[in-house]
Amino acid sequence: MTFTFDDFGNPEATRTGYAPFGDQQTWYRITGTLESPVPPMIAVHGGPGASHDYISPLSQLALSGRPIIHYDQIGCGNSSSLTDEQVQNLTVDFFLDELENLIDHLQIADDFIVLGHSWGGMMAQEFALRQPAGLRGLILSSSLASASAWGQEVDRLARLLPEGFGEKYQMMKAGGDMQDDEYGALDTIFTREHVFRGAPTWPDSGFQFPNAVYYALWGRSEFDFDGLFSTWSVVDRLPEISVSTFVVWGQHDESTARVNQEILDGITHATSAEIPGGAHVTWVDAPEAYFAAVMNFADSL
Repeated sequence: MTFTFDDFGNPEATRTGYAPFGDQQTWYRITGTLESPVPPMIAVHGGPGASHDYISPLSQLALSGRPIIHYDQIGCGNSSSLTDEQVQNLTVDFFLDELENLIDHLQIADDFIVLGHSWGGMMAQEFALRQPAGLRGLILSSSLASASAWGQEVDRLARLLPEGFGEKYQMMKAGGDMQDDEYGALDTIFTREHVFRGAPTWPDSGFQFPNAVYYALWGRSEFDFDGLFSTWSVVDRLPEISVSTFVVWGQHDESTARVNQEILDGITHATSAEIPGGAHVTWVDAPEAYFAAVMNFADSL
């Protein structure tokens, strides 16, 4: 098929729509065609509370002939918004039910791949634990199996930040005062070092992030992970995941080798790759290596 491209060189959507979910709606976009002979890949964005925009470069995978499905989780992007009360009552099961509903709506339940990035990878593991019959493969991109391992590693990374910010972080953790502008600068330096080190490669949709969903479920920042999911873990259940799994992260990632090793220790048949030069949004800093690793795994299924 013929693709058109956005200003960043990413293929534009072939089709967009909404999947009704109770009295709400999940927005989705498909790049490529679901008539393709290869199983589609569903890209589950992180945040929590982000949108599909920052993982829109994954649409480049469709150039190989594999349809790529992006969607905005409810409460995010183009999907239905949530009240403050609804945000405070969100659960993992709500998001898993939404994903199952989308799969059924698109009529792809018999054969599909799930790629989950960061919080999306947390969801992907929980989703695989439901043992969906049509799940062909699982890609866990810069994710985690437990909040505790993540918190320990992000704390370690923050203490080592350059330009004196590591010391400022340690003072803050010791109970010292930090002004909002200083905290914002600390967050900016952490993002530069461990989230994406290069220029973003996705359009600015004007969507606000971080937002109420992020603050409620995750916390104040990447290194203040104290939201509703701050005690989350699937470590004890990982051996139940039997589907082919690929674990991938970046060399400079906040999802460190230690965080990912916890996944690999649980899913013993999983394969993995650390992408040189990459950070948390690995395809920004090392797109060729990242896309090659993901495509090689998907094509091997």
